[in-house]
Amino acid sequence: MLGAQAMSRLRRAASMLKGKKAGTQHQLSTRIVRENQVICVESLAVKNMIKNHCLAKSISDVGWGELVRQLEYKCAWYGRTLVKIDRWYPLVKPVMSANRSWKTWIWRCAPGSVLCVEPCMIAM
Repeated sequence: MLGAQAMSRLRRAASMLKGKKAGTQHQLSTRIVRENQVICVESLAVKNMIKNHCLAKSISDVGWGELVRQLEYKCAWYGRTLVKIDRWYPLVKPVMSANRSWKTWIWRCAPGSVLCVEPCMIAM
C-alpha cells in the first residue's frame, strides 16, 4: 500500500500529465484548423483496434474522440469545413503498377480526381 504522501505525488503527476495532454491536443487541433480550409477525418473502429493487446494502451492514450470534438468546434469558430468520412468509404484503392511487383495506392477524393499516387513497400 502507498502512503498518503506517495498518493499525493501520484495524483499530482497524473494531473500534470492530463494537463499536458489536453494542451497538446488543443495546440494540434488549432494548428490543423488554421492551416487547412477543409479537414477530413475518418471514423475509426477504436473498440476493434483496442482488441489488439499490443497496441491497446497506445490507442487508448491518444484520445481520438476528444481531438475530433475539438476540431468540430474550432472549425465552426474559424469558418472551416470538417468532413467526417465513414470507415467503409473507399478512399484508398490498391491498383497494380506497371512492373506488377509493387502495389500502387491511389487516393481518390472525388469521382475522377486523383490526389496522390504513391508506391507502397508491400510486395505482391
